[in-house]
Amino acid sequence: MTQTYKQGEFCWFELATTDPAAATAFYTGLFGWTIREAPLPDGMTYYTFQKDGKSVAACAQQQPQEREMGVPPHWNTYIAADNIDELVPKAEELGAKVIAPPFDVMELGRMAVVTDPTGAVISFWQDASMSGAELINQSGTGIRVWNELTTPDMDGATAFYTGLFGYTAETRDMPNGPYTTLSLGDTQWAGIMNPPPDSGIPPVWGLYLGVEDTDAIVAKATELGGQPVFETMDIPEVGRLAWITDPTGATFGILQPTS
Repeated sequence: MTQTYKQGEFCWFELATTDPAAATAFYTGLFGWTIREAPLPDGMTYYTFQKDGKSVAACAQQQPQEREMGVPPHWNTYIAADNIDELVPKAEELGAKVIAPPFDVMELGRMAVVTDPTGAVISFWQDASMSGAELINQSGTGIRVWNELTTPDMDGATAFYTGLFGYTAETRDMPNGPYTTLSLGDTQWAGIMNPPPDSGIPPVWGLYLGVEDTDAIVAKATELGGQPVFETMDIPEVGRLAWITDPTGATFGILQPTS
């Protein structure tokens, strides 16, 4: 059965990197992903990561403009949209700034990129022939299980995303401070949290990939040239998590969910 997404669901995850060869070697070695290559109109190559023959994420050369601005390699997060040409003006009304106005991506779909009112970059995706990740929110190594916005303005971010997508927001106290979850119906899709004090972390969307053994993946990532960002930690009722920087400089989270 083909995976489809409703507006507001997190649907695609794409690594922008300065070294696709090093990045693809790292992630395939770490998660057992395979790669499907496709040429891009600009002469570059688009690498789709697959798990058990199903697309789970992708990798592409980082745009020159980003590199010139000093933006490090990073994971891009896409949220599904029913009509991007209607969604983007609404996002602007709610305080977003447009980075890339709506445009077609070959025959695959239509996308746009904005910064939310707190400064975090987020992409929107309107499906034509490619809906997004074919495996999501499932146990298994290397499958997306969560997205998380780190921002100093939790209230502003919550107001923006609930206003744009109709999420239900719920805030509770966690070991590291207040944490807000965004849900559609009975499904939680993402979280919002403050950055650690004096961390210097800018507003940013992060990606968590599910793993069966966090400590084993951290050790393997280190062998493959990655670096843990901080000590592995246990979050009550959530699981055991860590953050890793890949050999090209992009950071992502891993989560071993609580059984």
